[in-house]
Amino acid sequence: METKLNEHTEFEVKFRADSINLEDFRDVVKKLPDLKKIIFVSGPDFYYVKSDGSFARFRKPEYGDMSGGNEVTIKEKIGCSKNNIIRKEVNWKVNGTPDSTIKEGLLMMGYKPNFSINKDCHIFVFDDATVVYYSVTDTTDGKKRKTESFIEIEVKEETINNLTESEAWQIIDKYESALEPLGISPQKRLRKSLYEMFMRNQNEQS
Repeated sequence: METKLNEHTEFEVKFRADSINLEDFRDVVKKLPDLKKIIFVSGPDFYYVKSDGSFARFRKPEYGDMSGGNEVTIKEKIGCSKNNIIRKEVNWKVNGTPDSTIKEGLLMMGYKPNFSINKDCHIFVFDDATVVYYSVTDTTDGKKRKTESFIEIEVKEETINNLTESEAWQIIDKYESALEPLGISPQKRLRKSLYEMFMRNQNEQS
């Protein structure tokens, strides 16, 4: 009998969406059944890295439905896995905690600042998953860089431990199929996480 996934499991797939218009995405996703709500949120993510390659993310939503919902997240790959589809994820809500305290705490735990990005996220919440279109701009060192867009399908975090891996894949497959008119397919899943795409050489960390 297949075992259930553990609590704090992140189960998601990601695709490049630079050639996909946001309005076309919205038109497709809004027609899907069991859509509960649509959320827009924008703000910076600050990434901190340890010498072993593990990382922490300090998220500061500044605009939209989740503004002020500051959060620190730590993620790690499970076992010897080389993909970023199934990872362990732990989140801490840090609303009301001064930025300086959060940053000092990360430094005390051995993390060093590495890079920052700004994300504009259009989040479509369903009973079993979230489907997201978001744009990312690298803001490290305050230098202006090009904006890149992505689509993400993530199995609902709050109930992931009620599912087996096969059941979680069925949810992913369902939404991938729904997004086929936009050119989404399993063959186009990204192997790298945002962290792996944007991280700086650790020797260059400030």
